[in-house]
Amino acid sequence: MNERFGRYVICLLGISLLPLAGFALFNWTIDPLQFYRRAFYAPDFSLQQRYQNPGLAKNYPYDTVVVGSSLAESLAPSHVDDILGVRSINLSFAGASAHEISRILQVAFRAGRAERVLWCLDIFAFRGAPDRTAQEEGEFPTYLYDRNPFNDLSYLLNLDVFRSSADIVRSEWGRKKRKLLALDRLHNTYAQPEAYSEAAVLQKWAKEEEAYARGFRRFARDAFTVEALRASFDRNALSLMREHPNVRFDVYFPPLSVVAYQAAAKEGVLEAANDFKRYVMDSLALLPHVRVYDFQTWDDIVTDLNNYRDILHYSREVDDRILRALGTEDGKRKTEDGKRKTEKGKRKMKRGGEMEKGHKRFEELPVWRAGRELVRAVYEHTRRAPFSRDFGLCDQIQRAAVSITSNIAEGHERGSTADLIQFLFYAKGSAGETRSQLYNAEDLGYIDPSQAERLREAASEISRQLSAWIQSMQTLSFKQGPRFHKEQDQSGRDFIAKLGFKMTPKGAVKITEDEKLTEDRKTENGKKGGSEHR
Repeated sequence: MNERFGRYVICLLGISLLPLAGFALFNWTIDPLQFYRRAFYAPDFSLQQRYQNPGLAKNYPYDTVVVGSSLAESLAPSHVDDILGVRSINLSFAGASAHEISRILQVAFRAGRAERVLWCLDIFAFRGAPDRTAQEEGEFPTYLYDRNPFNDLSYLLNLDVFRSSADIVRSEWGRKKRKLLALDRLHNTYAQPEAYSEAAVLQKWAKEEEAYARGFRRFARDAFTVEALRASFDRNALSLMREHPNVRFDVYFPPLSVVAYQAAAKEGVLEAANDFKRYVMDSLALLPHVRVYDFQTWDDIVTDLNNYRDILHYSREVDDRILRALGTEDGKRKTEDGKRKTEKGKRKMKRGGEMEKGHKRFEELPVWRAGRELVRAVYEHTRRAPFSRDFGLCDQIQRAAVSITSNIAEGHERGSTADLIQFLFYAKGSAGETRSQLYNAEDLGYIDPSQAERLREAASEISRQLSAWIQSMQTLSFKQGPRFHKEQDQSGRDFIAKLGFKMTPKGAVKITEDEKLTEDRKTENGKKGGSEHR
């Protein structure tokens, strides 16, 4: 009896599961989101990007991926292809978080077709926890992004997916008309030309100013701090770039209008955004396969509201200019030159008198972090053949690079300002040695010239920061005395003298020729007196 009952239950369960199996099979066959394969019918792309993009990343042909928030949506693949000479696909999300962008890039990298990534880096996407998703856009469909096949049941047994499948079947049989949207127009969010004007922006801003203010205040509540932004960037962007050294990343800061900056400043989030932006640039400077472009320095764009339809979104003409700049190394240099000009005063203060301010540990120093990235890059290159077979040169350049961070750390941990200056000079010398060894490696064919130049520029930037820091230390008041201890270290003062300076109540002053001659005579007389005494 029990055996018969067991067989009855099993049969009943099997019969009950048949409709579900048929339901899942129907969705798998039609596959409206093209999650498993490209459509065998005229595809009907979904405007729900978080659901549609995984299928595009897995099954469509491309060599270049466009990612970002709504600021990147308007980059039509055909337009990107025409200007850059690539085959692209746009996988952007409206209101994207950094974690969501990271997840779609992981899907694209697993597909194995991406050779280049154009990343419109929206700073506000990095707010909050590193694994934050944009809940205001609906629940993020994680099951479409992971590699667990059992999670696919959430797609195969989804009623909305079934309805889409049924609509497609009815359309193919002529029972229902569908308004098909071309893939090239899927993310294209350009408005009509007349929508781009100063009057339209200001009119819209008058209605939306309070909403934006609430949004910025919400950003602040979502841990919009430099530390939180860095944590999200390290996990969702920097680690991904390091894992894929054979993919070229073109990262750019989009040119938001000046009104957006004013609104951010008013709500107290602009300073954190600017500090984070500098951190991003410093972190990516030493990755040879990453190029960073700062289009927020385009004053003629950001100050002319006729380029915008609201305080954030700009016209196709601006996108064209961005794409042309991304297509040339000259564009990168121009944006960097603009950044250097607009940030000159801030950077000088940062590298000089403010270098140590707020940094109790050497690990927090920007110049030490830059040195650490240089060490990482040097070791990455020296581990590759044929460079790795030249043990002598490998050892020299590795030691030189490591010496930079070691001397910065040791100088910072010692007690006196003079000691700090001494070790900063040692670090600066090591940066120069690293540059010299990179020339040797390039001449011997161990490293690509463009990569060697990138590393030399990074070492030069470290030298510039160290020079500014040394200069600021040399102008400190002698009355301040030691940095940590009460007694001035005489060896440090002797080192200052060797450099041609003397410490006075007004700070470090260059020793004149007359004073040098007088000091030399005193030293000589001292030696004579010592000899007569002996």
